[in-house]
Amino acid sequence: MSQKWIAAVPILASVALITALAIGAGPPLLLLVAAVAVVGLLTLASVKGSDRPTEYLYGGATPRPWTWWTVLAMLLAVVYVLAAIGQLIEDPKGTNVGALGIALGFAGLIFIGLRLRGRSRVSGNWMVVFATVPALMFFWIIVPAVVALAIIIGAVAEISRAAPQAPVAT
Repeated sequence: MSQKWIAAVPILASVALITALAIGAGPPLLLLVAAVAVVGLLTLASVKGSDRPTEYLYGGATPRPWTWWTVLAMLLAVVYVLAAIGQLIEDPKGTNVGALGIALGFAGLIFIGLRLRGRSRVSGNWMVVFATVPALMFFWIIVPAVVALAIIIGAVAEISRAAPQAPVAT
């Protein structure tokens, strides 16, 4: 599967998830898990194992460490953690401790994905996309969902613009 099709899969899954949530097709957590599972399975099925370094994929240039969508991704990671901490402080119970653990996991996945972009841009970007999808569950708040869609579109656009190139010998 080409990079452009791989890029289209999370966008289509995000639209399907938001539509299913809007019409009340099922429990939000179940729909989110299904969307992430579908995107993950399609991505794993389409990834070709290659031991070539990233330079062959991106013409030798390392990605810029901070773009508009990477800044939004870091802010979203902070919001994940702060929202879970606020929920735990407001209502201290075991399930909110679990929610904090989940939020820390998604925030950590965003952080690791952004750090990984220097060595493997495609893998790092996909990690950020997968960690951003849970913010789409809160479509009624609007801001997290819009920010999540912006991050997904920015990361996927960067992946789809990548064209396989061999490095130029100097």
